[in-house]
Amino acid sequence: MRFNYKLFRGSTDKNLIVTYVYRFEPTGEFATVQERPNGTVSIYPSFGISLSDGFERDSVYITSNQYFSFVSLLEKSVKLISDHLYEIFPNVDRAEFEIDTKTLDRFQTEKAIANDGITMVPAVWVNRDTNECHPGLCIKTLKFGSICIPLQDAIPIATMFSTFDPHLFAISMLRVCGRIE
Repeated sequence: MRFNYKLFRGSTDKNLIVTYVYRFEPTGEFATVQERPNGTVSIYPSFGISLSDGFERDSVYITSNQYFSFVSLLEKSVKLISDHLYEIFPNVDRAEFEIDTKTLDRFQTEKAIANDGITMVPAVWVNRDTNECHPGLCIKTLKFGSICIPLQDAIPIATMFSTFDPHLFAISMLRVCGRIE
């Protein structure tokens, strides 16, 4: 059984959706809840986070093993980009602007934001419908895709994840499945 719970919908990027993906495996070697003969109950994390720019468009999937690295990287990246906004995007006030490549190169070598197969770098996010440019954040993973999101959406996502506990949310999903009262 799979549950998709939408945690966030973008305000700058109207197509951006952050989804909590929970997969309940009732039986088998990878059962979510395993009861041992000695009475011990083991609960295994069966969640992930998906950031998607729409159906069959750019997306990234964060596994339960990567979750806390991802949240930490997102928080640090948002703060660094916000603190250095006018260095990275010197003409950010114009309708169309570019990233300063020298600053970006220095930013990537001196303040590299990467961990656990996830990399985050500043980028220019372009609205597909209006061609408006916004400061953005590009999130790349080694195995599970990449996506560029506007900084204006990355800030509330980072704030949301600073108070969100995926393990407690998983317990509520187990309640929905009837495995825990």
